[in-house]
Amino acid sequence: MRFMPRFDAFHGSVWVCLLVLTLWIAAPVYAEESGGYITAVHVIDRVIEVDGAAYKLSDQAEIVDGAAEDATQPTIIRITELNVGYYVQFTTSSNVIQSLRVFENGPPS
Repeated sequence: MRFMPRFDAFHGSVWVCLLVLTLWIAAPVYAEESGGYITAVHVIDRVIEVDGAAYKLSDQAEIVDGAAEDATQPTIIRITELNVGYYVQFTTSSNVIQSLRVFENGPPS
């Protein structure tokens, strides 16, 4: 039967594609932690500037009050509540903020 040799060749390439896909999905996304003072907030674009560098805020990012971290329920802050001069710690992936902690009174001790 001629069908079987072609199927075997196709079958092998499927396994290679599945292996590459699995490795791609399993590879960790590079995330960088940073901190600094907010120098500008662009609410409509969901962009904040920290020490002059602009970062896009992801739609899934939670903005949490860093001073209330010890509470059982973290205090969620809206982007409209961010002010210039607040200290923030954040995690970025490809220059997009994934998580943001806000400290109104400067960096944590």
